[in-house]
Amino acid sequence: MRLSRDVIYYWLIKKFAVSFEKKSDPDIGFMRPVFYETDLDIAGTVVIIDADGLKSLIESRNHGAESLFLCTEKPNRSLKMIDGTVMVIKSNLSALSLFNYLQDIYNRFDQWDERLNQIYYENGSFQDLIDSCQSILTEPILLIDKKFHYTAYSKSIEELTSAAFMDENKNSLPEVVNDFITDSSFQSLYDLPDIFDYAMVSPSGTDEMICKNVFDHNGYVGRFIIQLSNGSEEIAKTYVRTILAHLFTTADKLYQKYQSFNLKEVALNSLREPLLNMLQNEQSSDEQWQKVAFENNWKQRTICSSCNFDPIPGMPKMFILITSVPKLKTSGRAVSV
Repeated sequence: MRLSRDVIYYWLIKKFAVSFEKKSDPDIGFMRPVFYETDLDIAGTVVIIDADGLKSLIESRNHGAESLFLCTEKPNRSLKMIDGTVMVIKSNLSALSLFNYLQDIYNRFDQWDERLNQIYYENGSFQDLIDSCQSILTEPILLIDKKFHYTAYSKSIEELTSAAFMDENKNSLPEVVNDFITDSSFQSLYDLPDIFDYAMVSPSGTDEMICKNVFDHNGYVGRFIIQLSNGSEEIAKTYVRTILAHLFTTADKLYQKYQSFNLKEVALNSLREPLLNMLQNEQSSDEQWQKVAFENNWKQRTICSSCNFDPIPGMPKMFILITSVPKLKTSGRAVSV
């Protein structure tokens, strides 16, 4: 996974004294770090470089366009010839220590990105999405639907402040909902397609949030909310926006796949079409059954068998769902459609 200069800077300043010497536009994603060598292809790459390396870089024809340079020594010459972004590490550390720390950062994000893909392709939940951010983000995340029901949220929310704004059924408290629906500025946020900032006055002060709406066919269905720490600096806000943007890419695909935040509804919906076909003695394709089985965590030995009953007028048709389990034990249940 490529990381932006702001993400890299955010993690570097957690451990070292770092400053920007030069920023190039636009801000792009950078590949894993390398040590500078003459004639090395460094486009789109994080490059660890010392004073001698800077001298060679400036004297060469490759001036590092679309590269991020991390200088382990303060530059003693003009950087006008360098086309890329330059940061200076002011802390006293070896280039190898810096390299290893950067590798840890990239490993962390690669694992997160892999987990997001796993959640999507293996039919994970929106709670799984939020839980996956624990190693990436310290700020709590909430997902609220259009009925002000909290469908998923960070574990830290429940430990710290859930009683302040949600009831035992995970619905927003009436007084909180009333504050929102009577706030004209809040109402205007429903149509915003991009990530936006929102501030709300509370008894403890001003609560700052970064949000992203979820839409389905241009209609608002919910919102991701990330609560900021008091006095968050701009670099922290930029980092949160970046994380939310990447998280939302998978979240949006997951909603389009499920058409719901509630996975119990999803399981029932996916079964409806093939089971209706069974009742009408029509065959569904193997691919369709495989998709249904995967979405409902059925095993390959699960068997569906329809039994024709003469329906009672006004009553639905019935079928029997037979599920095979290890040691040839079976269980059956009647389901109406």
